[in-house]
Amino acid sequence: MNKKYVLFLSFALCILMSKSVLAKDLNFDWSEIRFFLNQTQFVNTSSELKAIMQADQIEEFNQAIGFGLEATAQLVPWFKIGTKFKGIFSGSNKAESAPPAQYYLSYQQYSVGFTGRINLVSKDLFLLDLFGELGLSNNSIEIATSSGKASWKQDAHFYQRAGMSAGVGSAAMKFYVEGGYEMFKLDNLSHSGVIGSNISGLDFSGPYMGVGLIISGVPSWIKPSGASSN
Repeated sequence: MNKKYVLFLSFALCILMSKSVLAKDLNFDWSEIRFFLNQTQFVNTSSELKAIMQADQIEEFNQAIGFGLEATAQLVPWFKIGTKFKGIFSGSNKAESAPPAQYYLSYQQYSVGFTGRINLVSKDLFLLDLFGELGLSNNSIEIATSSGKASWKQDAHFYQRAGMSAGVGSAAMKFYVEGGYEMFKLDNLSHSGVIGSNISGLDFSGPYMGVGLIISGVPSWIKPSGASSN
């Protein structure tokens, strides 16, 4: 794994595990954990990759489903800061009579980043916020066709996300929906294999929609927004 990615992930984990120091020195209140599932619709697809897939009737790959979690801390009444992890295991294949598919495209992505959320409305029963995110991702794409196999990789790639979320429920738990845009334009990909050597970049950017669950106050060191630290 790329050293930059390991360092970034370690730094994010240190933030999550150092609550006692942060609460004392910076007056952070860890406010919530979010579990989510979302779907990204890709805006731009590679014509070269599309041609390779069509030759073996591999279905078009134009969207991906991701899942993950986010932990945020209440920095000031109107602003939260936190870290988010997301994973994608997706792809497409030719409809064949018996699995596993011989001809397919698979895409794996792991991303971790820092998130800032501006509270527009923050009540026990309802919340509405705007967010922005910046982080690093590891990306791996593999394709198998009748002409051979190929793979592309890019580690420690900077990405951005921005959007809005709304949640309803109680002070301790809310269901929420989120919409936004992701920027995952991969350039200078590392290629291996016998096909696709002319492809140096792939764009997995696009709008996304997601649903999830917000939990506040569980476990005990997570305090609902606005609660005072012990």
